[in-house]
Amino acid sequence: MLIGDMDAGYFGVVRADEMVAALDIFNAVLSDDAGSTPVVNPNLFWMKFAYKGQFLFFPSYHLGTTSWKALYERGSVYDSDGTGKWPPVGSPLTKQNRYIALDSPEGAVGFVPRLPTFAASDPIIGQRAQDGELYQLLGRVFPGTYTKGDWDGLHTATPPLDYSTGFLFQTTSAADGSTVWFTSMNAQSSSNLQKTGNYGWRPFLRLFDLSTVTLALTEIRGTVTQSLRKPTLFIDQNRDPNIPLRMEGVRGTIDRSISKPYLIATDSAPVYSPNSVRGRAPAGVLTPPALQITVVPPVQLKNTNGKLDGFK
Repeated sequence: MLIGDMDAGYFGVVRADEMVAALDIFNAVLSDDAGSTPVVNPNLFWMKFAYKGQFLFFPSYHLGTTSWKALYERGSVYDSDGTGKWPPVGSPLTKQNRYIALDSPEGAVGFVPRLPTFAASDPIIGQRAQDGELYQLLGRVFPGTYTKGDWDGLHTATPPLDYSTGFLFQTTSAADGSTVWFTSMNAQSSSNLQKTGNYGWRPFLRLFDLSTVTLALTEIRGTVTQSLRKPTLFIDQNRDPNIPLRMEGVRGTIDRSISKPYLIATDSAPVYSPNSVRGRAPAGVLTPPALQITVVPPVQLKNTNGKLDGFK
């Protein structure tokens, strides 16, 4: 930062080829409005400011001609999540936070375009209020009758700064709600113009972090270099076996019969009691086992000598 602070400060100038082309900004906001016309200035550069904690860029020349009404309907007047203080009569209420993302030499960048404020109050009656961005920022980069020029002397810059051509401001006139303030950077003269008329457009671009905002998809344009093909499908040979797969709607023709399931005996087969036993007698005649009989002769008492063996 060359001078000031984040509440109101100035960094210097940036070439368009170092940041973003004016035509890219115009097309991002107004390409669908037939009543708007871009202005291509090869010498255009950007002035970088700090204001109330934000980084702002302002072009050295207007980007085209358009109406305040067209800008409002494209969310590019106020830079707020609301619909703005003074929507044009007949326009649908539109959120004023037009986020755009563009390519730059430093990569993709995000901007929110809006109009500068003529005064801190809105609406306002009077001229050259010293609390708006006209006096707090724009009028401080070159000296003039109604500007301080205490930050820079861009009236002698090469390429030149257009400080005398008027452009649209955000602030509505309190005298007539259908008109807005219109003046140049040197504030030499100012007037109230209808919101439906086409005039010079010089927006502030607020820099924002692309990672903090989800952007809607925009129209894709290009040239077809080849025809589109169906995506290639392949079988996952290394599928996780723990992931179950559901088979649905399987149709086909059976090309062989389905075998009956067979049983395999386990290591410890159960034992069942037989219900009946059937069979036939063995061949031949069964012979009973032989018996041996020992005959003991009777004992003569006369020979016992008064004793009998085995008796007591």
